[in-house]
Amino acid sequence: MSNVIPIIGLCIELNRPRDGVCPECGSMAAVIGEGAGPHAARLDCANCHRFRGWLPVLAAAALIDTVTRYGGWPDVTVQSLSPELCADAPTVTPSDDGAASSSVQNPTKGKTMKISELYPSRFLKAGDLQGRDHKVVIQVVAEEKLGDDLKPVVTYRGWTKMHALNKGVSTFVAGALGDDTEGWTGKTVMIYPTVADFQGKPFDVIRVRMPAARDAKTPVSTAMPPPADDDEPPFDV
Repeated sequence: MSNVIPIIGLCIELNRPRDGVCPECGSMAAVIGEGAGPHAARLDCANCHRFRGWLPVLAAAALIDTVTRYGGWPDVTVQSLSPELCADAPTVTPSDDGAASSSVQNPTKGKTMKISELYPSRFLKAGDLQGRDHKVVIQVVAEEKLGDDLKPVVTYRGWTKMHALNKGVSTFVAGALGDDTEGWTGKTVMIYPTVADFQGKPFDVIRVRMPAARDAKTPVSTAMPPPADDDEPPFDV
């Protein structure tokens, strides 16, 4: 990632079940800090500053794209890691029994952003499929810059969200339907949720396969399933 400065200090919410809460203070909020080595950026607890993990490259790219394209993000206070530099940053105060307890000044101003709210009406994520395979018809294939990369973005007939294809999926579909994406229009494919390993961690992703004999009686899905209870980030790996 060439430049993550636009998102340094941004406070986000780690709301996926596998993220869990901070084991130190129980907070789900994290502040984006500078990365190290191959990592684009790091995540530190917004309350106690405990290290919470590394921000995935595609997640960082999407955040940077959003912040630079729209000049920020609605309802977000960019918080510094240092409480002295941000009046809305969490503070730690002693409780009656002497133990430290956390509190946030001006909570209405310190709203956090959920990563799952990035592109809420544009891109498919694994959770949208609700654990099932779906037979869909390719309607439009376009090219869009996501972060630093150009990716094929597919719209399926009747579906409101688009599917951004990574290199592996794009190569697979090209091998099955042809190198020219104009030839993909009108073709039927199966999309399904699965888990892929990226930098040693599992991520929920969407993959594509060609219909098999067992799919002959599966009706074509002409509308997206209703929203799932558990939103997952729309980042493929």
